[in-house]
Amino acid sequence: MITKRHLVIAVLCTFFLTFTLFTILPAGSNYGTSGVGEYDPWIDYNDDGIIDYLDISMAARAFGTTGTPINKTALLLELQARIDSLNATNLELQSEVDLLNASLLESQNMINELNATVLGLQPQIDTLNYTLTARLNVLEGRLSTLENRTITWNSTLLYWAATTETINWIDVEGLSVNVSVNQTCYLLVMLSTEGYSWVDQFKSGQIYIRAKIDSTVALPEMLYLNSKVLETGFDFLPSHYHRSDYGTYGYDFKPQLVTAGSHTVQIQWKTNAGTAQLICSTLTVIALPIP
Repeated sequence: MITKRHLVIAVLCTFFLTFTLFTILPAGSNYGTSGVGEYDPWIDYNDDGIIDYLDISMAARAFGTTGTPINKTALLLELQARIDSLNATNLELQSEVDLLNASLLESQNMINELNATVLGLQPQIDTLNYTLTARLNVLEGRLSTLENRTITWNSTLLYWAATTETINWIDVEGLSVNVSVNQTCYLLVMLSTEGYSWVDQFKSGQIYIRAKIDSTVALPEMLYLNSKVLETGFDFLPSHYHRSDYGTYGYDFKPQLVTAGSHTVQIQWKTNAGTAQLICSTLTVIALPIP
């Protein structure tokens, strides 16, 4: 059954076929020998590169519809303006890129000049490094020598001490020092003191004294602190010798070789009679480097 819709489609197709024939035939002088006109992309609705019945069918389907028309010329002009704007932007960017490239090239030239300058200075730098290294080695050697010849010492002062020990050597309390050394060296022990030994009104005792470095007795191994005095007799007493009951004395013990580390120097004493006293005693120990 032929419907109204089928009839409309048939009429439209007949119309477009007739329109096509009338547009082709009168302009025969402007077409090629094949009788086909020039391709118009605005008519190629499906954009397949061929204007055929499919394009006519699409136009027929849209027959009678309404809407807002598009000004294709204005659209093309707008697109062209956008393209021109993009081209101008590209040109501006290219100009900036060219400036950047020129700046980079200038920087590279400066770097090359600096590298050339550094290469030119390298021999002088090498010479300076060699000189500085040599001087540093000399200074390190001198510093090492100075460190090896550093004098370390310690000292103490004792105002008063007393003992009645007659047999055993005992420490003089408070007359001791510690000395730390970083190498093998000699320890010089120096003692100064005032000694007093009282037995009775007619005689005094003998004071014996020595120095110990760690567990070793320094030389000389024993000293007599108070001297022997000749006393002229009077009344019923004959002339005789006795020990001086007071006096100031100073001793230097023989330097003793010690190794690196901490060492203790202790003064010891005893008496043969009576009460022995030490007054204002000074003990000084000096570490002497090996020559």
